[in-house]
Amino acid sequence: MTRNGEFLFDEAIRAFRERSGQLIVEVGAIRNRDGQATDGHSTLHWPHDATVWSVDNDPKAVNLTRVLTADRPTVMCVLADAIAFLRTFPFGIDLLYLDGPHPDRDGGRQWHFEAYRAATMNPRSVLLIDDTDVPRFGKAEFVVPAALGDGFQIVSSGRQTLLVR
Repeated sequence: MTRNGEFLFDEAIRAFRERSGQLIVEVGAIRNRDGQATDGHSTLHWPHDATVWSVDNDPKAVNLTRVLTADRPTVMCVLADAIAFLRTFPFGIDLLYLDGPHPDRDGGRQWHFEAYRAATMNPRSVLLIDDTDVPRFGKAEFVVPAALGDGFQIVSSGRQTLLVR
């Protein structure tokens, strides 16, 4: 199923729930207080009973995410290099949301692949990748083939790509 232009947060949450998910890691924090239509504000969409780790290397984005989620004690905002964070993260991830650097800047496509490879995903997990409606599949160019090889299946693709296993 393809849904060009649509965010797939509800579908990702549904798949997360079907798998009895508990832990979400998102790479890329909120960058615009009023930009729900542009940056998705994913942190605000995740279930309130899930443990959410929001990781970014931009202090302003991390601080804004902290402010906007101050009423949610299950959201941890981390200022760090996401790949380094994922390499040492001690828990299996039920839902990984990749929304890091732009795919056409600073090796963004390869960066997302490295972030995916650094993550420890649970056997029944969900993978959501943003900005996949640009040429060469955007942030997912290298991630999707690797994920398919790891047993994931594409559920939906367009503005974002949702995979499950």
